[in-house]
Amino acid sequence: TFRLHFLRCDNFDVNKATRRLINYYDFRLQMFGIECLVRPITYDDLQEDSQSLVRSGSSQIIGEDQVGRPVFLSLPKQRRLDADWNGMARAYFYLSMLALRDFPECSQKGAVVIMYDSSEIKGYAPTEISQQRRFHDTSYLQGANQFFRAIPNRLSAVHFCYDNPHLTGPMHALQFMIGRQGRVRFRAHFGSHLENVYKLMTFGIPTKNMPFLQDGTVSLQRFHQWIDLNAHRERQQRQAELSEEERENRIRYPRQGDILAGRGRPYQDFPGNVMLG
Repeated sequence: TFRLHFLRCDNFDVNKATRRLINYYDFRLQMFGIECLVRPITYDDLQEDSQSLVRSGSSQIIGEDQVGRPVFLSLPKQRRLDADWNGMARAYFYLSMLALRDFPECSQKGAVVIMYDSSEIKGYAPTEISQQRRFHDTSYLQGANQFFRAIPNRLSAVHFCYDNPHLTGPMHALQFMIGRQGRVRFRAHFGSHLENVYKLMTFGIPTKNMPFLQDGTVSLQRFHQWIDLNAHRERQQRQAELSEEERENRIRYPRQGDILAGRGRPYQDFPGNVMLG
């Protein structure tokens, strides 16, 4: 089933799916280390900065649209200014794996992403700073490109909602840069908060699940409950695996403190072997 996600994502093109699978493991190795390469990534595997980014609500899943595709809501103003790309990549990777687990057909149907940047919505970062960083931070753009080449989730549609008239020019330039195939899946919506919400509704997006309160603040209560529930399930599953390993006297996944017997760099660089040396 896991390898099938990659085939579905690339329309059963074996060469493209193989390249995506290689990129996937390269990305996991770079971001999480060799000890997390083969086992499922859990909330506890995230570093403190990535956990903080997850709980900030800067990117969250708000449900599914009318055709069953997961809808990601991205709120740049919820992201703290000291967040670097590596921490963001770990957080986004974890959320993408949750979407793949809860919506297994998203590798085939794809996912919908909403970039929502409105002056009526309150957040940590000022609007102008979040916009400047998004368009001028090369590490963000390069990392995002690497990220989308690795995950087995297809982007079906991207909606960019904004109310700053100075972004109209960059929006036109962006649509020109992404090419014909990208323009088919990209929509820019300019208007007030209420106008953009109504526009999203015409695309079958569940706007009732958007975490916006009347005063413009972002409510994270439901999102935090969902994250905590998933983390609790992951800990229970991990505890069950440890109990099974102890009962059967075997180890399914090596832990950081384990020492691996073997030759070559993968064994020498394993955290337990490094600690022993």
